[in-house]
Amino acid sequence: MARRRFPCTTAWEDPSTRVEGRSTQATIPLGPGEDSGALQSTPEATSSGGDDQSIFLVIEDKVRSKSDFHDEISRLLKLADWYGRNLDAFNDALCGGCGEVEPFDKIFVWKGHEQAKLALGAPYFNDIIAIFRDANVDEDEGTVGVLNPATGERENNLRLE
Repeated sequence: MARRRFPCTTAWEDPSTRVEGRSTQATIPLGPGEDSGALQSTPEATSSGGDDQSIFLVIEDKVRSKSDFHDEISRLLKLADWYGRNLDAFNDALCGGCGEVEPFDKIFVWKGHEQAKLALGAPYFNDIIAIFRDANVDEDEGTVGVLNPATGERENNLRLE
């Protein structure tokens, strides 16, 4: 699936469920072609304050429900209040144009992904992973992954810790 821009899926949302905050940084590799059950963590991960220009966005270790996951995505991308809070809306958000922080050239780092997989259920978790992988390919540019300016190499847009 190529990256494309189009309006996000809309849905009504209770404003009290919105989470505000800024992104943080971390690094954990995810090899291409691995399924979510075979993903490995690395000890090189660190976390520190980041800004909107950072290439790293951390999904914090507190995803225990679908609502928690969408809270984190809303926080990281600073999504509009009308973000749909479902997988279709998440897919749309990764295509850009839905929030203050564009997802292009960002690496999402998911802390506590194993606990999240148990809480969300494997089918929902695997759907999330598939959406990240689809967004990882830019057919227009003929590239896979995100260029990491620190290493000069392309990396996947999702790392699991």
